[in-house]
Order: sequence, then structure tokens, then C-alpha cells
Amino acid sequence: MPANLPGNWSLVGGTNIEATPNSVVITGSMAVEQHAWADGEISFRARAPLDAGQVQIWGGFHYRDRDSRYVFALRGGQNNDVYLARYAPDGKAEFLGFSPLDFHPVPGTWYDLRIVVLGHRYLIFVNADQRGGPEGALGHR
Repeated sequence: MPANLPGNWSLVGGTNIEATPNSVVITGSMAVEQHAWADGEISFRARAPLDAGQVQIWGGFHYRDRDSRYVFALRGGQNNDVYLARYAPDGKAEFLGFSPLDFHPVPGTWYDLRIVVLGHRYLIFVNADQRGGPEGALGHR
């Protein structure tokens, strides 16, 4: 992991990390910050590579292990939505919802993503404007 990335990170599976002066590219699997958080917020900018067939930007939270975690995604291609699910072992995974976007995510375009965790309430924002009004948003309780 890049030295300037705060926290205690570990790599899961066949993760490949490429650090540049302005970004970190994670492919193959995932990087996990080891600190256990309660309520909080994660914000980041991401894009699919310009030559990708479609946008698929995934993130996660409440990570226990590879099979026990929550995931959210900005999905393009045939989907064009914001997606939320809980992964769990023994077939107990649960689809929690999706919100259709009023735009088609395009590879090479940067997107601002934000997930807010408040107890068992999860809010996901895509390109929220300065007033907090989301261009694409999903909430789950």
C-alpha cells in the first residue's frame, strides 16, 4: 500500500495495487482497513478505465471476512444503478436494494461516491451536489 495512505490496510485474495502520485488502482480483489468503525462515512473519487466495457465501481463496509460484508456499487452497462447487498456465508446473502440512475455511467468519467453508515441505516450518494442533493442515491434501513 502507498506510504501516504493512512490506516492499517491488508490485501485480500489476488489483489494488485498500483500507486501513482495522485491515485491508487486496486484490481483483482480488495484492500481492507483493519480498524473497526461504528457510525461513519467513506468518500472517494473513482472511475472505470477508459477502455473498460462498462462502469463497475464497488466498495464495502462492515467487513468481517471475504464472505461476511456489505457491498455497494455504481453499475453501468445494462444496469445503470446504485446497488446495495449484504454478503453472508451459508446462503444467507441478502439483496438490500438498488436505485436507478437518471444517467448512464461512462468509463473514463470520474464519479464522487459517498457511503454514510448510521447504525443499521446506510445511505449511498453518487455525485451529490453542494447542497447535498444527490444525482443518484440509495438509502436502506
